Amino acid sequence: MSHQTEKTRELVLWFFLPVLFLLLFIRLIYFQITEAEFSLDKIDNRISQSKVIKSSRGKIVDRNDRILAEDIIFYDIGIDLNYFSYKPDEIKFISDLLNIEEQNLRERSSNQRLKFIQISKKVNREKVEALKKEKIQGLVFDEKYYRNYPEGEAFSQLIGITDINNDGLQGIELSFQKSLDSSDGRIDLKRDGNGKVIEEVIVPEKDGDLIKLSIDSDYQFIVFDELKRAVIENNASNASAIMIDLDSEEILAITNYPSFNPNDRKSLSDISLVTNKASISLLEPGSVLKPLSISLALDDELINEDTLIDTNPGWVEFEDYRTEDFRNYGILSVSEVIAKSSNVGTVKICSQMNKSRVISGIRSFGIGEYFSEMFLNHREGFLPGEQNISLRGLVSLCYGYGLQTTLLHIAKAYTGILNDGIEANLKIISSESNEIRRRILKKETTDKIKNILIHTVNNGTGKLAKVKDGVVGGKTGTSFISKQEGYDEDSINALFVGFIEKNSERYLLAIMVQEPKNDVSGGSDVAAPIFSNVFKSLELYSTPYLSII
Repeated sequence: MSHQTEKTRELVLWFFLPVLFLLLFIRLIYFQITEAEFSLDKIDNRISQSKVIKSSRGKIVDRNDRILAEDIIFYDIGIDLNYFSYKPDEIKFISDLLNIEEQNLRERSSNQRLKFIQISKKVNREKVEALKKEKIQGLVFDEKYYRNYPEGEAFSQLIGITDINNDGLQGIELSFQKSLDSSDGRIDLKRDGNGKVIEEVIVPEKDGDLIKLSIDSDYQFIVFDELKRAVIENNASNASAIMIDLDSEEILAITNYPSFNPNDRKSLSDISLVTNKASISLLEPGSVLKPLSISLALDDELINEDTLIDTNPGWVEFEDYRTEDFRNYGILSVSEVIAKSSNVGTVKICSQMNKSRVISGIRSFGIGEYFSEMFLNHREGFLPGEQNISLRGLVSLCYGYGLQTTLLHIAKAYTGILNDGIEANLKIISSESNEIRRRILKKETTDKIKNILIHTVNNGTGKLAKVKDGVVGGKTGTSFISKQEGYDEDSINALFVGFIEKNSERYLLAIMVQEPKNDVSGGSDVAAPIFSNVFKSLELYSTPYLSII
């Protein structure tokens, strides 16, 4: 019996030993096939190190190299709870320095389910150094680039903002995203088993490009401050302005009020404040369009500046629609039609013109067009086609109704007129332009319009735009705002577009104030004074670029 049992055990052993070796062999083959690559990766990881070389987004500067947007180093701070000491005096020090509620920090750091907590973002270097000096265990400092806008709200709608990944969301930040964008580099080190570096691979970082704007920060601040004052004094909804150097056609200032602080977006309660209204918001321009439409009749020699227009009795019926003036101006010259802003006179002049000439002529100024050469977000607006407009609509168009445009388009149109009738090419980036540009009016015509604009400031609706010792010309405009139920006579846009010549320098300033609620008549007493105040402020400021004495 004993012998038989021993024999049985021997047979079982001989049977299972080969099976066991076979399974072991299969396991080794499986390991080689499926896990060898993973194991090599782990070994490679143990002997390799990689360090990120941070890159910075490109700076945006003004014409004088004043920084408008830049990346600066801040720190995100967290606590590794495995190493934190929980000492009451350390918790109090952290809370006081980082302006964190002490009880909240105590409760969060005591949460046993967590291994790590973030306690503050965007902390400056001075505070980080103060924390490091205390040698508090468990604190983790993550160095990051954050976008900073040193000049604040006067520039925020122009410059725009970036998102959480530091990519452009609005304004110049978005328009020049490709140029401003950056890419991080890295250093890869491979070491042998003794820790000695055997290979070093460096992939360099690429910082974003510098973007230099044509903007002058001093001008921008002065214009912004005057818009702010006008909005407050007139209890208005908002205001916008654009200043242009007429010789270079560079934009020196483009700003809006109210605005927002781009460095404190948490306080931004109205998302519409991020919009650059000067180039985005559409409006019916009203009487500032009259010099454009009447210039077409002058150019075609249908009239001259001295042609007499009978505006009696202060209104006119045309195509079953009545158009009125502020009062009965009687018989006016064409020059006086613009200076006194006569709707009746404009209707009578425009009714002599054909649809094609009016529509194509106004479009030639840039109205209703998208500016492909502009690195500035804008809307093209709406200008009706020749087939879709009645004779009544045509004459309304001539005094600024029945179309949608922006302040930027109006500024471009006037720049073309004031530069001898050559199509304007506005620039936000200082650069030479080799574009062949169209002639939109004869020089003789633009000379007449320029003199009429000067007459409008000296003797017409633009008197409050005067600047001492400067040659000033311009046109006021007041347009009712269209709402669902029709035009609201209590809601207006007040505009003034003017130019100044002094000491061989020439500037244009286009201004729009929306919905002034005080007892005002419109562009003549709301927008025109802003023009005068801006150039008086520049005179007091004595900027080197504008030599007003």
